[in-house]
Amino acid sequence: MKAKEEDLGSEARIMDGYIYAFRGIVASLSAFILLGVTVTPDGPFKRPHPAIWRLTFIISIVYELGLIFVLYQSASGARQLLKHIDPKLGEPMEEKDYGGNCRLYDHERPDDPFHNIKDKVDLFVPLHFFGWWMKTLLLRDWWLCWVVSVMFELLEYTLEHQLPNFSECWWDHVSGIALY
Repeated sequence: MKAKEEDLGSEARIMDGYIYAFRGIVASLSAFILLGVTVTPDGPFKRPHPAIWRLTFIISIVYELGLIFVLYQSASGARQLLKHIDPKLGEPMEEKDYGGNCRLYDHERPDDPFHNIKDKVDLFVPLHFFGWWMKTLLLRDWWLCWVVSVMFELLEYTLEHQLPNFSECWWDHVSGIALY
C-alpha cells in the first residue's frame, strides 16, 4: 500500500485528499442528519409526518453551519469553495446597465424601437412580480404590502452605489402593480 502511494504524483495525492475529505464531510453530515431526525423533539407540525419536519429542521441547521463556515473565509477563499458547487461561480459576470437609457420607445431605432425594454427585462422581472404576488397572498394586508414595497424601493435606492444592478429605470420601480 505504501509503495502505491509513493508512485502517485503530487496531483493525484491532492485529488485523493479532496476525495477523502469529501467522503468524510458527506459521512459526517449524514450521521448528523440521521441523529437529528431520530433524536430531536417533535415540532408543532404533525402532517405529513413529524420526521419530515425534523429532517427539515436539521437540514436548515446544516445549512446555517455552512453559512457560518463561509462567513469566516476570505472572499477569494469563499469563491473557490463555492466553485465546488458550480464551476462557473468563480468567473466574473457580465455587467449590464440597468439605469442607463430609460426610454420606452426609441424612435432613433425604427427596426427595434423597444430595444431598451428587451435589454433590461431579465429573469428578475417575473421573479419580482411573482414574489410580490406571493407576499400579497401570505400577508393579506394591502397597506402592509405597500409599505414593504416602498421600503424595498428605498433600500434599492440606498444600495445603488454598492450594487450597480439596483440602479433601475423608472418603469422598473412599479413592481407594486403585482399587489393588485
